[in-house]
Amino acid sequence: MNGTLRGGETINLRLDGSVPAGAGNLDLGLNGTVDLALLRPFIANPSLVVTGRTTLAGRVTGPLATPGYTGTIALSNGRVADITSGVDVRDLAGTIRLAGRNASFGSIDGNVVGGGTISLSGDVEGDVAGGLPVNLKVTGRDVRVRQQGVLDTTADLDITVAGRATTAPTIGGTITLGRVDVTIPDRLPLSVSTIDVIHKNPPRALAARLPPPDPRRPPGEPAAPAGPGFAAPLDLTVKAARIFVKGQGIDAQFGGSLQVRGTTAAPQILGGIELVRGTLTILTQRLEFSRGNVTFQDGLVPVLDLAASTTAGDVTATVNVTGPAAQPQITFTSSPELPQDEVISRLLFNRASQELSAAEAIQLAQAVAQLAGLTGSGPGVIDGIREKLGLDRLGVEPNESGAQLEVGKYITDNVYVGVEQGTEAGSSRVKVDIDITDNVKVQGSAGSDGSRVGIGMEWDY
Repeated sequence: MNGTLRGGETINLRLDGSVPAGAGNLDLGLNGTVDLALLRPFIANPSLVVTGRTTLAGRVTGPLATPGYTGTIALSNGRVADITSGVDVRDLAGTIRLAGRNASFGSIDGNVVGGGTISLSGDVEGDVAGGLPVNLKVTGRDVRVRQQGVLDTTADLDITVAGRATTAPTIGGTITLGRVDVTIPDRLPLSVSTIDVIHKNPPRALAARLPPPDPRRPPGEPAAPAGPGFAAPLDLTVKAARIFVKGQGIDAQFGGSLQVRGTTAAPQILGGIELVRGTLTILTQRLEFSRGNVTFQDGLVPVLDLAASTTAGDVTATVNVTGPAAQPQITFTSSPELPQDEVISRLLFNRASQELSAAEAIQLAQAVAQLAGLTGSGPGVIDGIREKLGLDRLGVEPNESGAQLEVGKYITDNVYVGVEQGTEAGSSRVKVDIDITDNVKVQGSAGSDGSRVGIGMEWDY
């Protein structure tokens, strides 16, 4: 027989050879192209994108019930991307050799978007009853991993996938990180909840990136609860000898290795990252880190345990940074034991808080504003400082540059004098409020950006 098999733009195959009418063996040439878009309905992960074109050259032989294919499948312009994680590998190319029901991957090579290369090699046995045994190796070199403004590193991957593909093959091997640069932002971002989005009539460019709709579910109807899903056992080692953390006064180096166990559905990280060296700077004070490690709880949540100490007169002051990395807690302790506000005062000025001058009180305010970028405006420490200094107003508010602290006092019943101090240079401003009546107020301020005076009026109805 001779013929052509076409299916839209995805299949274009030429057939030639013989097909038995009854008992007997196939001997059929199969050549042509198949687009990987044909796989979309069969991909269980909705965030996974697989594209590319394959060229087939070979023959199908053997009994009708259990035929085998001998020949090659050449992949070109391939792409594998996961929308959720941001992993995107393009320009995939290589050859798969098939003999009977087994496949051998010589080397499928591709480029990682952002930097680096990745390759796949190994064998797959076409024993469906045996669970499709696989023995694959994934090798990556200088793979760039970046989270804008927060994380930047490269990774070398030596990973194996071995076992039954239809159940849960074991994923093992080593991930070696190069220099890891972690930047702590001036203001930690608020947590954002993920929401489900239904796209109606999306543009063609967006539609090409979206997973195919489920034909079994009417439009607008929520998806059914996910099943147990694919859960491959993990046996990975992550080596990270040079992790540099900078920002918010922290300049530290960490190093260590982690073991990733559990499954792909519920990974568990064992081990931790330990401090090599580092300092914490608050205004003009530079503290050496005396303790530092990062462990993981509940699977993937990094937990900090850092301490920086210095001697202030007859007191040893310690700044402790503990808790989940997304919401760290900063506390101040000392030996001998003192209240937190006293520890901060001794730490910065080597004096008790009630002995501070007005200028030193402003510096203390700057320190609290700096710490507010890490911890928020925790009322405990701030209120304690305000009471010790005899102030009527001491508060931290977020602004575009990070945080702003206001220190102020009523010098008479109707005259308020305050100073606003941001975390940036030249952000100081003096303000005066005078209450003319209960409803009329004169407000004036002066700073590096100029002076202004205004009248405010307010009535409640």
